Amino acid sequence: MGKRKGKKSKAPRHKRLKRPQRLQAAVHWIPKYEGKNLVRGYGKHFGVDKLCAVTKLEMLGYSYSKLYKQKLRDDEVRKQQAVERRKANKKKKQIEDTFLMNTVMERSPILQAIRPVVFHSVQHGKI
Repeated sequence: MGKRKGKKSKAPRHKRLKRPQRLQAAVHWIPKYEGKNLVRGYGKHFGVDKLCAVTKLEMLGYSYSKLYKQKLRDDEVRKQQAVERRKANKKKKQIEDTFLMNTVMERSPILQAIRPVVFHSVQHGKI
């Protein structure tokens, strides 16, 4: 038996499947699913979002209301906005911290001497 070439993926196989293979695997997975929410279970098992899960389950013959699909779309938009807000707040905090550190460094002659060390430590979260 020869050596395997390349690196083995760490993600579970069912999360690496493309759409056709996912649909084929779902046919066998759905009867085994014991949870309450099939959309949520499909999304978690196959590593897709809920809106994608609804689309694929509809391809397999399940039906969902337009209201439910719209709610999922709204949730995705809200989730993306929250991520963007968190990123903006983090960036703003970093800028404020850098400004504050520069202001302190400029006013203190003692700190000016050790500025490179302190500034580097603050940037990399060591202080």
